[in-house]
Amino acid sequence: MTPRDRSEEHIMSRDESTGDERLAPVSYLPGASGAVQGPASASDAIAAGPKPGWEFGEDETPPSPRVSRLAASPTAASPAGARVTVARFGAGARDSSDPDIDGSDEDADDLEDDETETRQAAEDRLLRRLRSKSLSMDEAYRLLTAEGAVGDDADAILSRFQRLGYLDDARLAEEIVRSHHERKGMGRALVEREMFRRGIDSAVIIETIAALPDDDAGAALELAEKRARSMRSLTSDVAERRLVGFLQRKGYNGSVARQAARSALGLR
Repeated sequence: MTPRDRSEEHIMSRDESTGDERLAPVSYLPGASGAVQGPASASDAIAAGPKPGWEFGEDETPPSPRVSRLAASPTAASPAGARVTVARFGAGARDSSDPDIDGSDEDADDLEDDETETRQAAEDRLLRRLRSKSLSMDEAYRLLTAEGAVGDDADAILSRFQRLGYLDDARLAEEIVRSHHERKGMGRALVEREMFRRGIDSAVIIETIAALPDDDAGAALELAEKRARSMRSLTSDVAERRLVGFLQRKGYNGSVARQAARSALGLR
């Protein structure tokens, strides 16, 4: 008996209950001559349906049309990582790559809302501060960054407030001159130091200080004479020492302070 005869012998099988002969599935050996090319995959075999002449036995159930459709669908044979369309309850099928599925669009909207709220809160805080105290551009920027508004957001707020006149370094420098130099009698050096401490632009500071009268000696003498009235009970040495220290704390240098103190006390 040839190999083909032995193969054909196994093709036929008999149903024990009925005695009828029927075809049985055959596994062909690789390389066998005359072998029939089988389906590429199990899903293709299901989708293609039974071959001509095939009969299902009593204990066998044909695949349902739904199973056949699913097996023939692109999803069944899709490679790993491919985009898959998933239908939930048969309606509203959505692509698994849709950004709405994982909430990325909602996250982006939430982040934008948070940034808007932070920017508005920082702007409101700056506006409240300006109602009670003048600020330099640098002070305003540091307040905004401390409140969470940074980068372009902070720059936009500062530009708008400057345009509206809420922020003005030159006006703030003039206020410091009036409060520290004219009312408190501070010297030019101390006035300049205060402007730097407040973060006023250096160009504005130079311009403002240059406009002040170059008369520290006269201002120091005027201040020393007022202060000397409360030192009449002190000895001349003690009065001079205290008066010189007072003038130096006001921003006058040592030589100017000593000369003004001695003149105010009537010392030569």
